[in-house]
Amino acid sequence: MVMAEPRRPPALLPRGLGPVRVGFYDIEGTLGKGNFAVVKLARHRITRSEVAIKIIDKSQLDAVNLEKIYREVQIMKMLDHPHIIKLYQVMETKSMLYLVTEFAKNGEIFDYLASHGRLSESEARRKFWQILSAVEYCHGRKIVHRDLKAENLLLDNNMNIKIAGITGTGFQLLVTDALCCHPIKLAHCLYSGTSVHL
Repeated sequence: MVMAEPRRPPALLPRGLGPVRVGFYDIEGTLGKGNFAVVKLARHRITRSEVAIKIIDKSQLDAVNLEKIYREVQIMKMLDHPHIIKLYQVMETKSMLYLVTEFAKNGEIFDYLASHGRLSESEARRKFWQILSAVEYCHGRKIVHRDLKAENLLLDNNMNIKIAGITGTGFQLLVTDALCCHPIKLAHCLYSGTSVHL
């Protein structure tokens, strides 16, 4: 896999030596944490645009899961849709992987629903149409999203849906001769002989 090479390794600077930086980005805060990654809010030093940077500690992943991340990165580079988070840049060091993506200012739809309650029918219809538009775009390119859930549906500053990936199980190429089932749906897939794409 070919990664973009910055002029110098995008290592985080120690605290007290100036702003924490990754490449041309100043880190401004933490958006979320997982088992093997942390997502940071960052600002480009020249354009001042906000981005999200997923910082993946490669030492926490086995070879199989690291390969899944690389594969998903390659797929995300192919996607360009208004309702899918855009991958802008990939930087890599020996131990870390830095994925610079579009920033969805209003966070997860899961958190929005938890704090604001249900959507009006017209707003739910609008968001559902946006999700379907993105899924149709992916399926037209033989790509499926295997982890589509409220936590991976983000909201931009205009409250539009943005589907997030880079989970290791998110965007994947469709294998047409194989079953593509979530474990919960596996019994139905095996019984009916059909493929269910989630």
